[in-house]
Amino acid sequence: MGSATFQREDPNPETTVLTITGELDVSNVGDLRRRLDEILDRRSGTLILDLGALVHMDSSGLAELISVNQRARLSGMRLLLAFDSRGLRRTIEVRGLDGMFTIVDSRADALAALEQA
Repeated sequence: MGSATFQREDPNPETTVLTITGELDVSNVGDLRRRLDEILDRRSGTLILDLGALVHMDSSGLAELISVNQRARLSGMRLLLAFDSRGLRRTIEVRGLDGMFTIVDSRADALAALEQA
């Protein structure tokens, strides 16, 4: 089983960036869910998941991305996924999930998009 680290930043009162580094799998997806629940309890604003340093994600990690997308919508939050990995993008596309997520190439792109909105 892999290890992942999670780093939360709040660049402004309406935006939270959660950076996931390493390997997201069944051994640590519960920790991710707890962190996401804390953020979603805010019930407004934008959540950016920075997956740029993610090196591996198993099916439980993908399931959590699907779940957080649904939970974010229900709580009134906007969710952005930030990464430029062709492998991860392909994983999402092959499963027909690319239309479900708003995906940008980087965390900087996500923050810039929010400033323009």
